[in-house]
Amino acid sequence: MQALATVLSLFNDNLMLSDRISLHGVSMMLGCGYCEKTIHGRPYLYFWHYETRGGRREQVEEYVGPARSPRSREETLRRLDAYVKRAHADLARLVRRARAELLRR
Repeated sequence: MQALATVLSLFNDNLMLSDRISLHGVSMMLGCGYCEKTIHGRPYLYFWHYETRGGRREQVEEYVGPARSPRSREETLRRLDAYVKRAHADLARLVRRARAELLRR
């Protein structure tokens, strides 16, 4: 299994635990963040993350709201926190499966 390296950038780069984590055909691509886009001279926040679509992992951007809005900023933080919690649970399941498999041999 690859060594885990954490890289954090919140401006449309990846919060990644390696590029891909793979165990006997089970591959995970983890990442989330936010970006600010200027549209018609106004800044807006978007939360991005990866989803499986058509059997492939794709980066998806979701509109959150005006960048200057405290509500939009709080919602962006809430989404980041929720994604990281889900990713942590997914990684914990992967480690449990790996442990069970490796200890059987």
